[in-house]
Amino acid sequence: MNKRFPRMPRTLAILASLGMFGVNPMAIANDGKRQAPPAKYIEECASCHAPFPAKMLPAASWTTLMSSLDRHFGTDASVDAATAITLSQWLRDNASRRMSTRPPEDRLTKGSEFLREHREISPAVWSRPTIKSAGNCAACHTNSAEGRFSEHDVRIPKQ
Repeated sequence: MNKRFPRMPRTLAILASLGMFGVNPMAIANDGKRQAPPAKYIEECASCHAPFPAKMLPAASWTTLMSSLDRHFGTDASVDAATAITLSQWLRDNASRRMSTRPPEDRLTKGSEFLREHREISPAVWSRPTIKSAGNCAACHTNSAEGRFSEHDVRIPKQ
């Protein structure tokens, strides 16, 4: 029995507490791991670039990006209203919990999560002809097209 909520089971009390802090408990599954991307995220976003992990930007960045899809880094990436709502919710629910500020221009490659995850990569590696830029996730992340960015699947091209 929970002391704070005497008639509420412990698990339910934890879920209720999360809600008080703006965390959607349904976004956390599989022992605290974030939800896999919705199929629409892979379909819509991966048609132009890697379906970036939501945890790489704070919720405020995702909100801004999703509200300006008609001018998404120089491209019209608009989606229908239902898809926009679904993707926006998933992105916010799975956004970074570490980042307190938005990166410049809401660019994932300038965010603290990206920089932390890639801190061991030298500038010379980014400029290799087989990679070209930090935004070319597919060059090293072999399963990025499916929205999977596990370190176990990284293969850095030689040149």
